[in-house]
Amino acid sequence: MKGKIYGLIPARRGSKRLPNKNIRLINGKSLIEHAIDASLASNFIHETIVSTDDPMVKEIAERRNVKCIDRKKELCMDNTSMQEVINDFIKSLSNYTDSDCIVLLQSTSPLRTSEDIDKGIKIFKNNTFDSVVSVKEVAPFTYYPNGAVFVFKHNIYTGNMCFFLMSKRHSVDIDTDFDFRMCEQIMAGLMK
Repeated sequence: MKGKIYGLIPARRGSKRLPNKNIRLINGKSLIEHAIDASLASNFIHETIVSTDDPMVKEIAERRNVKCIDRKKELCMDNTSMQEVINDFIKSLSNYTDSDCIVLLQSTSPLRTSEDIDKGIKIFKNNTFDSVVSVKEVAPFTYYPNGAVFVFKHNIYTGNMCFFLMSKRHSVDIDTDFDFRMCEQIMAGLMK
């Protein structure tokens, strides 16, 4: 694969279950910073871009020299699909081609590492899948997308997709205050 690899971090302002979650501090850094730093540490991602309507997220990203695109109000609703956000992101890139790809990194996975990201990208680069999605094991031989890493050209979920397993620790996804507190405990070394 010879195209450009974009790290896309979506971070809208409105979160009902965990208000201001993208800028909440965990282990001394906001959730958006954890996502940005993991993307910047990847060996393969050429450019990291944040899609947001939140001025504070934008300020944090720009302090790390990360480009932001202003997400339209109609793409910040509770019923907005991630695919709509992706389509808008692709439109904002005047030079996006079929040889390029996107690595979607949600800020709600602060334990995801650059190694996890690079594992997904390697699978995508070395095969002919249309998308690669990280999963966690929720029961013996039962796997579920963990929301941490998505690698694709245009669509996340396709008929020709591959899954790769991440550890339970790295798969923690923060949607509620309980998730947040549990993640704090893990990062503090109090939980495994």
